[in-house]
Amino acid sequence: MSTVSHMYKYAANASFGVKLSVSVGLAFAFYYKTRVCKVPVIIGKQGQFKKFVLEHIPTVHERFAPFFLLFGSSLQTIAGAVFKREPVVRWDELEEIDLPDKGQVHLDWMHNNTDKKYTKEHRPTVLLLPGLTGNNESNYICEHAKICEKLGYRAVVFTYRGMAKGKSLKTAKTYCACYTGDLDELVNRIVQRFPEAPLMAVGTSLGGMILFHYLVNKGADSKLLAAMTVSVPWNPFESMKTLSTPLNRILFNRRLTRKLINMAETNAHHFEGLVNFDHLRESNTIHEFDESFTARVFGFESLDHYYSSARISDKVFSVKTPTLMLNSMDDPFSPGYSIPVDDINKTENLALVLTERGGHVGFIDTFFARGDCYMDRMFEQYVTAAFNNQDLLKQAQ
Repeated sequence: MSTVSHMYKYAANASFGVKLSVSVGLAFAFYYKTRVCKVPVIIGKQGQFKKFVLEHIPTVHERFAPFFLLFGSSLQTIAGAVFKREPVVRWDELEEIDLPDKGQVHLDWMHNNTDKKYTKEHRPTVLLLPGLTGNNESNYICEHAKICEKLGYRAVVFTYRGMAKGKSLKTAKTYCACYTGDLDELVNRIVQRFPEAPLMAVGTSLGGMILFHYLVNKGADSKLLAAMTVSVPWNPFESMKTLSTPLNRILFNRRLTRKLINMAETNAHHFEGLVNFDHLRESNTIHEFDESFTARVFGFESLDHYYSSARISDKVFSVKTPTLMLNSMDDPFSPGYSIPVDDINKTENLALVLTERGGHVGFIDTFFARGDCYMDRMFEQYVTAAFNNQDLLKQAQ
């Protein structure tokens, strides 16, 4: 074959390859634009609070466009945990709180006293509740604390019993999704310390469950101006099913379970005669850990008893504090079908922003989780709107 023939054949093949690449690219772009990038659904009864959310939080009107290489549920969740930046926060004070039952929790304060927008006494305060194994070093906690610093607010992190770095348990009690005694104590202490400062709370994942139960238990007496939850699991029974699928079991379930077991073993002397540690060490899933440890520590008759008590999907009518909730339909920890959409649509104090994608504590729409993501922007807009429009929020209650 002549040189000219080779050149023609190469050009034809190259042309086909280019056309194929362009076609695939266009098809992906069309799929991404029409099936992946969607405006969230805003769920809640038409009233003062839903109107407040629609008018003061521009993000809820935006299409959530996940970073195009990370739009899958697992990738969003992993990116949120691994790739997301961890800002450096200057924590001003570590406060050890001795509780009435001899237990101890910790508050990490970012007082922000160098900011001159507010006086120390009147500086708005945001209480942050981390997820299952989180603390003040978790990237989403640090990100939200930095946003508070930028806005002139005070941030304080509630670190659960046994989860503070380098600190051991004082008693045979840890934390669980429906135990709110510690949070109640801390809210009271924060209000006593800064009685003139407006206070709101933001709970992520398990922290959202604890916060939600606190709001249910306190009703109109929560002492919070407003609240927010991110990726809250609505029904532990359904979470157990989705987290037990082979991929989620490998990616998320085992890793978190191992962290929980390590925490329990570090404090094993407190649980002698109460917990069978040989059985506990065999746990490979969160629900197996909860059955062997959490349910026993908190006196539940069984895992079903604990999960029935921890479920929040049947408690939405009891919340009286204006609460913004951000969830994703594809959350492996909180599947969309477990969300009580019909009931939330009948409540005046809840507004649920429900995205099609986003995973669990993901919502990544920036280049490999660099910069403020969708969740962070919504957090910033909501806390700003809440503190700047306190009278409107009080009217919504």
